[in-house]
Amino acid sequence: MKDLKISGKLIMLVSIFGVGISIMYMFSYLAISRVKVNGPIYKTIINGKDIIADILPPPAYIIEAYLTSYQIASTKDSSEINRLAEKLKILHSDFDSRYSYWNKIIKDEKLKKEFLESAYKNGTDFFAIAEGELISEALNTDTGNPSAILSDKLTPIYNAHRLNVDNTVKIVTDSNLLIEKNSSKELKFILISIFLTCIILIIIIGLIGTFISKLITTPINNMKNQLKEISSGQGDLSLRIPVTSNDEIGDMAIYFNSFMAKLESLIREVKNVSSEVSEFSISLLNDVKGAVEGNSIDSDNKY
Repeated sequence: MKDLKISGKLIMLVSIFGVGISIMYMFSYLAISRVKVNGPIYKTIINGKDIIADILPPPAYIIEAYLTSYQIASTKDSSEINRLAEKLKILHSDFDSRYSYWNKIIKDEKLKKEFLESAYKNGTDFFAIAEGELISEALNTDTGNPSAILSDKLTPIYNAHRLNVDNTVKIVTDSNLLIEKNSSKELKFILISIFLTCIILIIIIGLIGTFISKLITTPINNMKNQLKEISSGQGDLSLRIPVTSNDEIGDMAIYFNSFMAKLESLIREVKNVSSEVSEFSISLLNDVKGAVEGNSIDSDNKY
């Protein structure tokens, strides 16, 4: 890692970001696949609801009330009739409670008309007759005829309510199939969008990383080449590194240029002093040579 160049380290950093984004996409895909419509978690919840629906009688459907009415019409025991009458009241209360709940939630006009209006009206009429005429006739053990009330009045209403329920089931089933189809399309679009976003992010990060790498390495390489030229013994001390940024790299270039300017000035002064010393040495040498030659001529004249 220490021997890796700056550009290599930046490429490694960008690669780590790319791998991280790819891993994030994989986990996002797995998470969405688990919780999506028709996914494993969704199916587990639906199966649990289906089991409960298969075991417990639905309060919004008067089938249990119809069965209770049949039991009332079939017995002559007053205490049993009163017990079943209380059960009818509870079923009626649950029926109203569930329709009140769905009345706040359902927005589809077709479903509201079939379920909240028609089915509810038939159910309300059923309970009115069952809790009124049917109980009265059943308790009148002498002349009462609850079976006639059951067959002539309650059964037709129940059949109409059952038809409303069947139509409601069809409406909801068709709506759910459409929702599942649209949800699958939307999920597919979301996954493709996430995938494309990840690809675009990787490309953008790669381009930004390359750009930043050049911003960092270009002035450093210029500085390196400058120092290399100086160390070769033939360096041009007048060369300067262009300052292209205000960051640490720019500061390094400024300080390097300042150092080079001082070094150039120092070398120039050394050259000037060297030149002066050389001239003084030549002058001194000439003076000494002249003095020696003068002494030699004087000596010759004496002899």
